[in-house]
Amino acid sequence: MTEQEYNRLKERRRNIAARGLSSNEEELNHVWNSYKVITGSTERRPCGCPSAARHWQKALDVIDTYLKEYDERNTETP
Repeated sequence: MTEQEYNRLKERRRNIAARGLSSNEEELNHVWNSYKVITGSTERRPCGCPSAARHWQKALDVIDTYLKEYDERNTETP
């Protein structure tokens, strides 16, 4: 993931944390595609309905872990 992609993901995740995941297709696609890039998954994107919440939570958890690990790697002192 490039620095620009990382920054976009971090900003979007901050917005989702503040207001919740919307059913906006662009936002859902970005979250799911980011999840797939991070994990290498080939899973199909779930629907945006409440019954798929566990899938979306899994994707957000993976993104949170990635962001945390990325920040830790880039703030370590030599």
